[in-house]
Formats: sequence, structure tokens, C-alpha cells
Amino acid sequence: MDIVESQITSSYLEKARQEQRLVDVSDQARQVGLNCRCEVGLHLWHSLFWNYPSAATTDVLDVGDLLRVFHSQLERKLLPGQTSFHISPPRPTWWMQEPYFLKLLVLYRGEEVESVVILSQFHTVGSLLSFMPPPLPASLLARMMQTILQFFPLCCRSEHPLVRSLNATVCELLRRSPLHDQINHYLDQLQSRLVPNGFSREEYREVTLRSLLEQLELTAAVADKMGADIKLPVSGILHLMANYVGIVPATKDGALPGDKRQFH
Repeated sequence: MDIVESQITSSYLEKARQEQRLVDVSDQARQVGLNCRCEVGLHLWHSLFWNYPSAATTDVLDVGDLLRVFHSQLERKLLPGQTSFHISPPRPTWWMQEPYFLKLLVLYRGEEVESVVILSQFHTVGSLLSFMPPPLPASLLARMMQTILQFFPLCCRSEHPLVRSLNATVCELLRRSPLHDQINHYLDQLQSRLVPNGFSREEYREVTLRSLLEQLELTAAVADKMGADIKLPVSGILHLMANYVGIVPATKDGALPGDKRQFH
């Protein structure tokens, strides 16, 4: 990176900080021995590092683990002055396919590392200033789409429009994600699941439908917490459960889940 390019990158980063498009993880960096400013792009943070409500360990990455790998590379002095590192997370999430990399953009002051910015594999520093709506966590989107794909072969013909509507909504949410290519790659590898041994088709359908409702409610709750403006057909899925499963879960006050939300 020459002087002019470095100045342009620094200008982008300063603007991104002013617009709160970066999450400072310098404290975690110091814990692994990095004495420099370290940041994650906000959209990537929400997609991959944010420990969202009910997230399991394998749903998110530990930023400290990633920075520890980076620190070990610096200590081995691989290509001194190198400004871009592609690092494979040491403990990938459940949907990541090998090989999977994140990009660490490095700025120097003299020979010392001044700052590090973590980006998704194919993004540039300019992408930090894009005005895309906030993405939902990648594991949440991958699991939601996986459940939809699992349920679709079990649908009655009359249910297809509702499930297609849900599928279209989640596909649009996927397009917002900085990891959409990687998630789609994972989904492309999935094979149609047959009804497992020990289940009738209707029993398996009920289990899958319940899982779909749980994923739908969780997705809606996380979107609320993030302030993401999405519309999911919660009421349609609830009516589907009432009509075909015969059981509609209720809250403690008797209201249907999602009644207080405006999803159509």
C-alpha cells in the first residue's frame, strides 16, 4: 500500500468511525498481545461476531480467536509490511464450508502496526460506508433458510404461496448479509432430507413446522432488537399450525406469539 493509498484508506476509516460503522475490539486485541487499534465492520460484527439472544457457541465466531491467529502470523513476520491478511477462523461456525477466510486490513506507522480492520473476504474498506440495511446474524439466516427448504417438500399445495412468501423474505434478508455468498454455498450443498426412520410423514411434518415457527419467532425477536425493518408472515405460519397441526402455542396471557408485531 503506497502513501496515497494509505491516506485514502485512513480517510475512509475515519469517516466510518464518525458514522459508527466500526466496532472497536481493541480490548480483546490487547488480551492476545496486539497493542494496536482493532476494529470490525459493523455489518460483519452483527453477522458473525455478535452473540445474539439464544446464539449457541457454534453460531458465532470469537473475535479473540481470530486476532490470536493474526498475532501469531505477525510474530512469524510473514511478509513484513503486508497490508492484507486472509485468515481462516480456528473455530468456524456450523455452516462455514472449508476453506473459509476473513480479511484483515492492516495499516502501519513506520514498521509498527497502527490499526487492524476485520472485513469479510471479498469486501473493501469502501464497503464500510454502504447504506445497506443492517443484516441479521448469518447463522440465524442459514438455519431459517435450511428449515424452509426442509419444510417445503412436506407442504400441501395450498401452503406453497405462504412458504414461497417466507422464502422470498428470507432470500431478501440474505442479500443484505456481507456473507451471502458463503451462506448460499452452504445451502447449495444441502440434500433433500427424507423422512427419518421412526417418523411418519405427518409426524415429521409437525416437527419441522414447529421448528419453522421457533426459527421465525427468534428471527423476528432478533430483528426487533437490532432495529431491522423486516416483515415476516408470522400470523400465516400460526394459522398453518392451527389448521394442520391442531396446536397453536400461546403466551402466558393467552395471546398468540407475534400478535403484538405487525407482520403480514
